[in-house]
Amino acid sequence: MAALLRLLQRIRKLKPDVILSFNDFPNKVCGAIWPWSKARTCVWNQRDEGREVTGRFLERRALRQVNVFTANSLQGVEFLAGRFGISRARIHLVPNGVSLDPPARTRDDWRAAIGIGPQVVMVTMIANLHKYKDHETLLRAWARVTEAGNGNGPHLVLAGQLRETFPRLQDLCRLLGVTGSVHFIGPTDDVSGLLAASDIGVFSSRLEGMPNGVLESMAAGLPVVATRIAGIAAALGEDYPLLVPPADARLLADGLQALLGDQGLRRRLGERNQKRAMDEFSPAAMGLRFVSILDPFLSRPRGKSK
Repeated sequence: MAALLRLLQRIRKLKPDVILSFNDFPNKVCGAIWPWSKARTCVWNQRDEGREVTGRFLERRALRQVNVFTANSLQGVEFLAGRFGISRARIHLVPNGVSLDPPARTRDDWRAAIGIGPQVVMVTMIANLHKYKDHETLLRAWARVTEAGNGNGPHLVLAGQLRETFPRLQDLCRLLGVTGSVHFIGPTDDVSGLLAASDIGVFSSRLEGMPNGVLESMAAGLPVVATRIAGIAAALGEDYPLLVPPADARLLADGLQALLGDQGLRRRLGERNQKRAMDEFSPAAMGLRFVSILDPFLSRPRGKSK
């Protein structure tokens, strides 16, 4: 309770017009204390597909009081509507916006640090290592790729926090015999540099909102092989040719092999992805969507809207 009071005091001192939180716990906290903040509007900003449902006091109170709901994917919309009974008419779809900072390290520097030669095809997945990302299926697909005997000797780079699945994934690499071509590099602050050093993006998630790892790969001009779940299909486009069913190692391997064997296809899909990222998933586009949603509320008096 003391922490909530300190947060409320800080917000009141800042005198915001809008409280726009990010993801699960901040949504609950900010929604619960909003009526005393003097802000005109509070947004429940659903930036994942919906994982943490507690049914506790803060959650219930926030859901009763918040007057604007946004979600970054259709899965997020369905979660709010189906789990909490929020009218779909009250939920606004606001896809993520991404931009890439200038690389901190060159392509050659990145490859040297990982231990990959300059001519080797480098396949990268940017995602924390936990069960929802399903790196296990990716590793099984990778074993198929390496068994196929591609002459260019591709390497797989897995970037992200080494969470609960890491030990099991290391064991699986040894079991599948792919240790020499798989690199767990942990989290990085230089996503732009890592992607610039990469040739292909991959994403094997089973459950997702709209993953920044996919959008960042698109913005970097990479072709991507990914699972066909709602948020990823919305990012890449429903007609994108390299979307595969979740948990299907064979088809994921087929998609990777298609790109590994066709440099022209890699170039064409990379150019398409980059244009789509710039046109539809830029920070400017995301900001304009929020402005259009929030503008009607900003003319109202401060405090809870009825």
